[in-house]
Amino acid sequence: MKLHLKIFALLMAIVAGTVIITVISSMYYFDSGLQDTIQSQLRVIGQLGEKIISSEIELLKSQASLMGEHLHEEDQSHWNEILERDMRQYHSFIGAAVYNETTALAYAGASPPPPDFYSSNCYHNSRTGWDYITTTKVTKNNDVVFYICSFLSKDQVLVVTVPGLHFTHIIKNYRIWETGAIFIFDEEGVFIAGYHEWAVRDRSTVLQPVDHPVYGSFSTFALKAMEGGVGWGSFELFGKTHMAVYNPISAIDAGWILAVSAPIEESPGGYMMTAFLFMAAIFLGFGTVAAILTTLFIGRQFRVINRQNQNLAELHKLAKSVSESKTNYLASMSHEMRTPLNAIVGFSELILNGLTPPEEIETDLTKIHRAGVTLLGIVNNILDISKIESGKLELIIVKYDLVTLINDIVSLNVINVGQKEIDFKLKVDPELPCRLIGDELRIKQICNNFLTNAFKFTNYGTVELDISSENIDDVIWLIIRVMDTGIGIKSEDLDKLFSAYNQLDLMSNRNILGTGLGLSITKKLVELMDGKIDVFSEYGKGSIFKARIKQKFVSQEKLGEKIAGDLMDLKFVSSKDPIDAAYTPSDLSYANVLVVDDVQTNIDVAKGMAKPYKVNIYGVRSGIEAINLIKMHKIHYDAIFMDHMMPLMDGIETVQKIRHEIGTQYAREIPIIALTANALAVNEKLFLDNGFQAYLPKPVHIEDLHKIMERWVRNPEKEKALGLNKKVSEAYPKEEEPSNSYSVNWQIPGLDMVSGLKRFNGDMEVYKNTLTSYEASAAELLSQLHEPKLDSLNEYMIAVHGIKSSSLAIGAKDIGMRAEELELAASLQDLDTIIRNNSDFTLDLEKLIANIHSYLDSHNKDKAKASMDAPDAALLERLSLACQNYDMDGVDSAMDELKKYTYENDPELVDWLKKRVELMEFDEIVSKLKTPLKAQG
Repeated sequence: MKLHLKIFALLMAIVAGTVIITVISSMYYFDSGLQDTIQSQLRVIGQLGEKIISSEIELLKSQASLMGEHLHEEDQSHWNEILERDMRQYHSFIGAAVYNETTALAYAGASPPPPDFYSSNCYHNSRTGWDYITTTKVTKNNDVVFYICSFLSKDQVLVVTVPGLHFTHIIKNYRIWETGAIFIFDEEGVFIAGYHEWAVRDRSTVLQPVDHPVYGSFSTFALKAMEGGVGWGSFELFGKTHMAVYNPISAIDAGWILAVSAPIEESPGGYMMTAFLFMAAIFLGFGTVAAILTTLFIGRQFRVINRQNQNLAELHKLAKSVSESKTNYLASMSHEMRTPLNAIVGFSELILNGLTPPEEIETDLTKIHRAGVTLLGIVNNILDISKIESGKLELIIVKYDLVTLINDIVSLNVINVGQKEIDFKLKVDPELPCRLIGDELRIKQICNNFLTNAFKFTNYGTVELDISSENIDDVIWLIIRVMDTGIGIKSEDLDKLFSAYNQLDLMSNRNILGTGLGLSITKKLVELMDGKIDVFSEYGKGSIFKARIKQKFVSQEKLGEKIAGDLMDLKFVSSKDPIDAAYTPSDLSYANVLVVDDVQTNIDVAKGMAKPYKVNIYGVRSGIEAINLIKMHKIHYDAIFMDHMMPLMDGIETVQKIRHEIGTQYAREIPIIALTANALAVNEKLFLDNGFQAYLPKPVHIEDLHKIMERWVRNPEKEKALGLNKKVSEAYPKEEEPSNSYSVNWQIPGLDMVSGLKRFNGDMEVYKNTLTSYEASAAELLSQLHEPKLDSLNEYMIAVHGIKSSSLAIGAKDIGMRAEELELAASLQDLDTIIRNNSDFTLDLEKLIANIHSYLDSHNKDKAKASMDAPDAALLERLSLACQNYDMDGVDSAMDELKKYTYENDPELVDWLKKRVELMEFDEIVSKLKTPLKAQG
């Protein structure tokens, strides 16, 4: 053999030996390091995936709890509407229902859980106060879903339905390298989420026989993961070696496990195994060059791995930063809300416990009111920013009076000056239009936010509000400027000024309350009006906030110098029409009105207040009776006054049945006016949307009653035909008339008789009759207030609601207001407050009833009456027939005749009849009278 061949062979042997040793040793150490690297990466991905899924579960539970809170805030009759509304807001839910035992109390959306659901851990655990999410379930429609059970009360559970693919849609797009993925399975091995949707829909299992040729080692890995804890492993699947990590999902008690797997060969390092052999061949031919190339290639691959690790670290840092921001914001918001709440609770407890001197009560009440206004502002800001973030903030465009708008803005904000040495100035352009078209309330909010900040951050000097305009074609640009000499804003903070959840210069402003939401909301409102905000500020010297918003003209009428001057001199004017000095009732003797109220006193109040109109008042004490009367149509009623809160069937349900089930034109068109002791602004829309024409707040005021009578009961055509075109009585006194307009020579402790008498236009006889009715009705309702329990709070609430409205109507203000507090506590399921106050309340109510009884007894002593053996049978028959027909005039006439005599036989009958008539218990009267009528017949 030639030398060069030997040298070549020797060199090749050296090179080959070097290559073989290098390749074998390198592959051994690289494989060990590669597994550690892949395992580390998969662990980071698994931890992030677990946080994402846990956060989503907590969000779903939180949304379900919020739905439960909304249900607590409303009557059960509105629960279906609340569930439908909340499902539109929370798009993750496809169904919701409230159950007690096996009965659905309210329902919306997808079909309810299967029957075996009620024996599940989810249902029973939630009844003990836990929010619980199930594993996937199959509905009767073969849909795969999750259920979230949220505690409402001991006997009530809110069950929310979530699509079975909910978590799959979250994680399926997270692919590790090419085919690696994240998947979730439960404690029974059933797939909860993964890349393949069919596996979730078919409820496939990760558990297969360990000797299965394809899934055997994968099942072994799954069994290990189901033992609990955090770990890792490997398995063979479809000819590829997979590495995987697993850890339990912390936010759920159902034993869900999240796993992350990926084929080793797809990793950046996995491709190195093949690359080693390829580069070994290159090394044989190129020697040192191949080694250099190999080093460069290896370095490149590890740089890819390092970049991935850096990206994961950045994601982790970002997630931690977001979490800390939310935590800090919630802590700040908790402090902001706790401050006014402490004032409200503290001062009110001092007053309630009698620890506040009388001369300081008004001052403390003012502080409570201001704290309440502050708290309301915080809540409104939170709601507004929530609407903004969800894209649901909308403008309500109306015609509005600019003078009134400016007047209201100034009136609301001048009190913010307080004890500060601030000169408040107002500049109003006389060329401003008198009336505009836009969202009046949101413009007030913009101005209030600007002015609130100005007063808050200005300790002395000047705060100025300047309102002017620019006209371009048929569009007017309203320009609002607020200038102050306050602390100003640092230049580096100007960019953060309008971002949510930020308060600037926290150290300098640490003593100034605020949520940091006001300016963010203001900016969004201005942008909704096609406008723009500009800010000019010099730190330490003051700021100028300018908003330019688009509005429309109503007319070209200008404010003028006189009105603008009065405004700038703070001589506020009002655009409201003056209230007439008196109300003169029309003669409505031709009209019939039906009053539906479960409290007899309220019916008698309506009779007394309507007496000057000579209208014929009929009364029933339940919605069912009203429906029957309208269905029979024996009497043609010109209008119905319907109480809202009644047991068994409330006013809204009653009206719905009258409008839609009776089927006559009379039932569909008769005017129905709601009577409600909860006169909130939102109630008017509620009633109008449900078949009512108008509503009267209780206690009823003369002014409100007069408007209703004139609008809905009076019929000018009938008056003309009957020749009734004259008023029937002296004009009603104004509501503002001094309380000494009516004098009484007797006082009932606990009752403002002057105020009560005033409600009935000074008619003492009517007032005494109403007191008689109140004595009976209140005693009946009082019997329902003893030993209040959680499962009967709805009945308790209706009873104190009746006491509230009837007490305020007769002038028993203290009892009425205390009943209102108990009603509120019942609506909030606050049994502790009710138990704490119920005993004293019922005792004082008993005293009031006894005092009224003493007064009536001393003023209604029977005069000498003629005596009879027994009540006249014909008269009793007349009374029975009148009760059957709900003929109130006939009932009153028959009772007046019966009370003229004393009776030797059955002397208690007339007294019994009198009490039943006062309580409108006509069915009992008819049943009772059958026996004496037969006996005398």
